[in-house]
Amino acid sequence: RFRHMAIFGKYCTSLVVVFLGATQGSKSSARIVVAAVATIYSATWDIKMDFALDWKTVTGQADKNHQRLFRPSTYLAACMADVVLRLVWVLSLFPIGILVNGMVNRLVFRAAISALELLRRSMWFILRVEHEQDALQLMKSQRDEDSFLFSSEQEGMDESKLRTRALSLRSARPVE
Repeated sequence: RFRHMAIFGKYCTSLVVVFLGATQGSKSSARIVVAAVATIYSATWDIKMDFALDWKTVTGQADKNHQRLFRPSTYLAACMADVVLRLVWVLSLFPIGILVNGMVNRLVFRAAISALELLRRSMWFILRVEHEQDALQLMKSQRDEDSFLFSSEQEGMDESKLRTRALSLRSARPVE
């Protein structure tokens, strides 16, 4: 439930930035403050919830159960890039005329921001899928450890004890 409310807050802060941008104009200090809050909120969500990164993972001290694909320095660089690229994206919400002059410069600026946002989303996708794969592998190994067929503790059991164990495990699991 908390996770749903937190993601709702993330999208609400982003929508408030867009709303203020459409209604307040370019001279609103509230717009800058809300854009900063939305950027911090979204970047924190990406790093903590979507990438599932914590200090142990970033510094390379994660436990052996987590099979992360990249080196710790890659995660640190990804965290910094996520924040910086989100800040660049916020620039696209401001009137482009106050940032650059000339039609060609505006088009190049808009194309550059779009390409950087595509890069950020691609990085997000890779790290999100990598986290989900790690989580699924961890759940699978936990399931296998709990299963009577794969448990190393069961090697010395005879068939009747295995049946009793199977029935007890089956009755302990919820019916789907």
